[in-house]
Amino acid sequence: AKSDEHDAAAAAISHLPHLLAEALAVIAGEVPLAFGLAAGSFRDGTRVAGTAPDLVRAMCEGNSGHLLPAVDRVIELLTGARESLASQNSVADLVAAGHAARTRYDSFPRSDIFTVVIGAENWREELAAAGRAGGVIRSALPILDTPQ
Repeated sequence: AKSDEHDAAAAAISHLPHLLAEALAVIAGEVPLAFGLAAGSFRDGTRVAGTAPDLVRAMCEGNSGHLLPAVDRVIELLTGARESLASQNSVADLVAAGHAARTRYDSFPRSDIFTVVIGAENWREELAAAGRAGGVIRSALPILDTPQ
């Protein structure tokens, strides 16, 4: 179903990054000198850890069925990188795969949605279709005037 496709995507591109940012922040907080040395990589990697915890919990817990496989996959990837680092002193496979995926993201064609009128006819379908096509929401207007 389209909603499952959307929920799986949201788990991968929103909810999992929140959990990873939280974990990065926790790990750095456990190393006394870390915050004093932290710069761009830490700032960028943990930015969303500044989001209100109740909001993060609501997002993640509300999509747990799709978030769990994403967490399993990141654990699998990190375990493979850990094993490779321990046995061959290399993280080449994960770094190459991650760089290739990020390069695909950077070149992914995107269209713009200039206006989404919530409540307009077929607005949900139009928004979902634009999202699947890589659209970026520029604005969302309030619900059309409706009888109270």
